[in-house]
This record gives sequence, structure tokens and C-alpha cells, in this order.
Amino acid sequence: MAALEQPDQTARIVLERLTLESEAEPTAPVHVGLGDVVIADLQGGLAGPVLVEASAVTGQPGLRIADWYGDGEVLLPGEGMDVGDRAAVSVSLDARDPALLAWDADPAAVAGVELRLRQHRFPAPLPEAAPPGSIDLPVPAGAARSWALPRQANLLRIAISAGMVAVLEGEHGIEATFWAQRAPREVEVRSTALRLVVMNAGPTAGRAALDVIPGVEPEPALVKGQPWERQLVRAGSLRLDLPPAARGETLHLRGTVDEAVLVDADGRVHRGLDLAVPTTGGTVELRHSAGLVLAWIDAPGEEGEGLWGQVAAPWTVDLTTPSVTELQGSSALLRFEPTMPVALHLRSAQALVVGTRHGEGPLRVEAHAVADGVDLLLPGGPTTLQLRPLGASELHGSLELSSTSIVDLGEGLGPELLMAPGDTRWFRFEVERAGPVGLGVRADADRLELTLLDTSGNVHGSGLAQMPTLEPGTWLLALRLPPGARPVHARPVVVGIELPKTGPPDDTIRRFAKLAGATPVVAEED
Repeated sequence: MAALEQPDQTARIVLERLTLESEAEPTAPVHVGLGDVVIADLQGGLAGPVLVEASAVTGQPGLRIADWYGDGEVLLPGEGMDVGDRAAVSVSLDARDPALLAWDADPAAVAGVELRLRQHRFPAPLPEAAPPGSIDLPVPAGAARSWALPRQANLLRIAISAGMVAVLEGEHGIEATFWAQRAPREVEVRSTALRLVVMNAGPTAGRAALDVIPGVEPEPALVKGQPWERQLVRAGSLRLDLPPAARGETLHLRGTVDEAVLVDADGRVHRGLDLAVPTTGGTVELRHSAGLVLAWIDAPGEEGEGLWGQVAAPWTVDLTTPSVTELQGSSALLRFEPTMPVALHLRSAQALVVGTRHGEGPLRVEAHAVADGVDLLLPGGPTTLQLRPLGASELHGSLELSSTSIVDLGEGLGPELLMAPGDTRWFRFEVERAGPVGLGVRADADRLELTLLDTSGNVHGSGLAQMPTLEPGTWLLALRLPPGARPVHARPVVVGIELPKTGPPDDTIRRFAKLAGATPVVAEED
């Protein structure tokens, strides 16, 4: 065994004398202990790309293919790997004597990971030129294709069928690897790569589509104090670099980001929308829907400050509700002091970033990528709201402000409402014992949106019919009608927060009381 030096630990290298045959069935499970790196021999002496896939029942594998070194000293760079759901792939385009490094890439792992490995070898692809514009070509099963890219910075949009892998190669080796694990995949990347190689490891023929737009500058790296935002016109994914950062810095992602996957320079995989920035740096992939995407980095004690960047001193105003305020400047600071918990409604024709601070507490930031209003749940007492535009440099237009009280709900049907387009109504109910609770809406249309939240504003469920298991305490419901809908009559429904009666039915009580000559007392129905 040899030592592998990493920033925070010394990992053991465990040499497994495995030889993976090309196109063979997956290996028997290979155990990778916590903090270990397993090295396995691959089938060498063949020209063409080699791809290895690792899968696990639980955990997150990490892989890297490198040339075998006789003394066993092998590093773990992050290039050449992409990850999926409890799986990973690694690619080498020209390894002469390939060795596979495998490790547990889950930073929260406590017991290592059991891997199954499978190798794919591909004939060396003939080089093809990628013309500016669009191409859409077949890739037979078990085959690879290679396109030379214009020697400049390009905007590349790459789409591949399920089971395929795309690799961008630059002057110093592989720059990025993209894997369509179970479904077709589309990625957008700004790159100076010189070659695109696409491999089809699936059992059937697939396709690869490529758009090349030359002369586009690479995306800047994500750094503290420089918020990054983009209007993305199509769904897909893109990757951004994260330079090494000071310990404790956090990357925040908002807008139409559905999932973010961060692979640090040590080969560990992190997922979420609020991620600790590795001190060693790494890359983060944003899987997104169409719309505005926002990213920023801040440090402990400076939450939210990195989002505002180098903007001018904010324009300040004291709030009263209801009111209409004309927005101006690059940011705004609004002060509000309700005497009791209320729901504050902000309506603007502009997409906004809203930071909310209650008293001396931390700043809570939300990005509202669609200009259809903002609804905030505020406790009583002093509150400040920070606003900045999303997708624009200046605030503009009017801001309508209104507030409504939070309505208490009990068991059964709640009050009847007539909701106008864009309305949001808030409700509160108490759960006395842990267990399933039914939540729903009785309405004359299905355009409504029902969201379950805790008192901190964290979302626990959404949908017009829900059956979550809830802990004792106070819970909130937000009932919203989108701006483009027609007015709707609605009543919220909560079932399961009161124990059912265990005594005899009411009609039995009445008959018994009549026989006894007494006046029955039964609960009145709603």
C-alpha cells in the first residue's frame, strides 16, 4: 500500500488485482473502505477510448482512469469523471496501460461503498470536422465518434441519447465529461476544447447533436462578491468553475435551478442548492429549467452580502400596507414592523431578489425569477426587506404592497374563499401528535397551488392532495391562485389533527337518553 496525500486526510491505496474485460458483465461487488482508494488493472494494449462505469446500491462512487505507474503513486484529479444516481463513469481517450482508481465520493459516508465495475472499449474514432452551426448524427452501439472543434472559445450545446458519454478534450487533456445515465441529456458549455468525442456504451444505436457558436467568451468562475446570473432560454445543464476558497464560504443557487452537483478537486460529490465551497475548488453543474438562474457566494456572518455585489447604497423607504411604491435605483431597503404575524404580498412587474431579515436575525434570500409576485410570511416585530432586480441593472416600475392575517384551521373544511388571480392565502393549524395528516382543497377549478410549510418557511410538500406524516407543532398552508387563472371559490381541508370519537354514535346516545328520560347532549355539526 502507498499513501495518497490529500488536503484533509491521508487515504489508503488498496491494490485490487482485477482485470476488467471489455464488454464483460459487471464484476462481483468490490468493497471500497471509508477513506480508501482501490486501484484495479484495466485491459491495456488497445487503441481507442476506454470507459468504466461503476454502480452501487447505496452511496456515491468516484472513478478516475489514469496510466499505471510502477511505484503506485497516482493522484486523483477530478477530470475524466461524471456522476449519476449512485453511479459514476470515467473515461480515458489515450491511456496505454490504464489503471482504475475507485473511491467513496460521498462526503457524508460512514461505512464505505460496494461497487460493481464494467469496462467498455471503443475502436479509435476517425477525426471529423465540426462545422459551425448544428449537426445531428447517429452513433452505433459500441462505437465512438470524434469531431475537431474550432480553435477558439466556443459556445457548445451537446445532446446525447441515453447510455452515451460525451468528452471535451483540450490541449492538456480531458476538460469535461458528460454522461446520460438513463435518459437523453443536453448540456451547454463555453469552452476552448479542441475535440469532442462521443461514445455509445448502450445496447442500441443512439444520436449525438451539437451546436457550435464560435467566438463566445468562457463563463467567469464563481467567486465571492461577484454574483452570477443568466437568462437561460432552454432547459438543460451547464458547468461553472469554483476556484479554491476560504473555509466556511457557501455557494447559493436560486431561480430555475432544479439540482446542483458539485465535484471538488478531491473527487468528492456534493448535492444541493446551498453548498459549502471546497477549499480545494472544483466544478458545479447546474441542472435547470428555462428561466433566470442566480448564483452567489458568501462567508459566515455575511449571509446575503455576496449577492448584492458592488451595488450602490440602497434606496430606503418605510413600508405601510396597503400602498403602492415606485421603485428606483440598483437596490432598495424596505422597513416594516407588523404588530402580529402577517402574510406580506409584494406585486411587481419585475423579477426580484428579496432578502428578508427579522430583527437581528440572519438574512433569508429568495430569487423570484418570474414577475408574478412575492409572498412572505412575517412574524411580529421589525423586519427589513432588501430588493434587487434579477436579470436587470435597475429597479423600475411600481411595487404594490398588501398584507393579510393568517387564518387558523381546525379539523375538516376551512372557510370558503373567493380567490382572485395572483392571490395567496395563508392558514395555520396545530398538530398534537405525530402521524399522517390529510391536506387538500375543495374548489371549482384545479388551477390552485397548495404548499405545506413549517414556521421557519421551509417547504415540506406541495399539491392539491397531500398526506404527509407531521410532527407535533404549528404548521402552515399557503393557497395560491396563479396570475393567469380565473377567480376561484375554494375551501382548504385538514383531516387527521383530531382523534376520532371512540364513544357510541350520536343517534345511539339520543335513543338511550330518550329511554332514560333525559335530554341528550351531542356535538353540533358544522
